[in-house]
Parts: sequence; C-alpha cells; structure tokens
Amino acid sequence: MREKINIYKDAERLKAIAVDEYDKATEEDLPKGPSLAEMLDDLDINADVEMAEE
Repeated sequence: MREKINIYKDAERLKAIAVDEYDKATEEDLPKGPSLAEMLDDLDINADVEMAEE
C-alpha cells in the first residue's frame, strides 16, 4: 500500500502553489481594512447585547 503514496516534497510544485495568480488579484482588489491590533482594541467582550428573537 505504501508504494502507491508519494511522500516526497516537490519544491517546484510548492513554489507554483505559493504564487497563485488568483490570490494576488483578489488581494489587490480588496480595500485596506483595520489591522488586527485595531480590531482587538475595539473588541469589548463584556458588552451586553440583547439578541432579538425571530
């Protein structure tokens, strides 16, 4: 069974996966948002928010 499983890394294939054109295009189209630090500063876990029932 093991003879049918490829356990070796192909460095060229990993590079091709890392440089995906779709990801680059999508990343460029997204607007700049707040950083993680800014979002964590605004986070208030203790805030009471009433959930509306539907």
